[in-house]
Amino acid sequence: MDLAGKTVIITGAARGIGFETALLLAKNHAKIFAVDIDQAGLTGLEDAFSRFGYSIKTFAGSVTDHEFMRSVRESVLAEAKFIDIWINNAGIAQIKNFMQSSAEEFQRVMDINFHSVVAGTRLALEVMENRGFGLIINVGSVAGYLPAPLMSSYNASKFAVVGFTKSIQAELRYTSSPVKMLLVSPGFVDTQIVAKGQEQGFPEWLGFMLSTAKDVARDIVLGIKRGKSEIIPTLNGKLMRKMYSVFPDTTVRSSRILLSKNLKDFLTNKSSHR
Repeated sequence: MDLAGKTVIITGAARGIGFETALLLAKNHAKIFAVDIDQAGLTGLEDAFSRFGYSIKTFAGSVTDHEFMRSVRESVLAEAKFIDIWINNAGIAQIKNFMQSSAEEFQRVMDINFHSVVAGTRLALEVMENRGFGLIINVGSVAGYLPAPLMSSYNASKFAVVGFTKSIQAELRYTSSPVKMLLVSPGFVDTQIVAKGQEQGFPEWLGFMLSTAKDVARDIVLGIKRGKSEIIPTLNGKLMRKMYSVFPDTTVRSSRILLSKNLKDFLTNKSSHR
């Protein structure tokens, strides 16, 4: 797909993968409409666009507010007439023992990571199918294929995104829809969501394993241009997915490395997350 002149809505655009993807799409001459609950982050995105001479319009609000998201869609249509690409990227993570997390905490992860993707997909399909063109991009995770301890809500939400997206892709093919979907499943990326170095986060000593948000953005844009239906950005994501398909039990057991604050803890089977 040629991105020049394409109208793009992207959620979770204030930081990380969303931020870098928005910038790279603008570099490819797409017109960007960015959504995030983080107003300060959106202001930073606007400043970055201004430095490069790109134009952008931002909307501050929650992707779980479906009336707000519908109003975003209508505002974009009023200005740009069409929506060519809709990227459901917003997401959060929680690293916590299941029985120590509240039902409300679990539901919040599901609402942001999964239910907003379902609602966004519906909003996009309503206008794209009538127009006869469009691409919906749902950002899942390798965590949507590989279970891990202390990540039940995140795993559940991303497994749901993967299953939902693959099902809708099959449905679109079955109905000969003109709309396409791209499933993006990154591995570990150095963004706020992994909370690197924090008590309940990705171990600092394993930082070398992390990919960058810019790398993922590059792969997303390349996937769009090549008409891909699924991509797994990041080398660590590809390796984990392949390892799990061959050695599922070993892969799950080895995930305790992510709970160890240093190599000694890993070798002695200790974890500060217990």
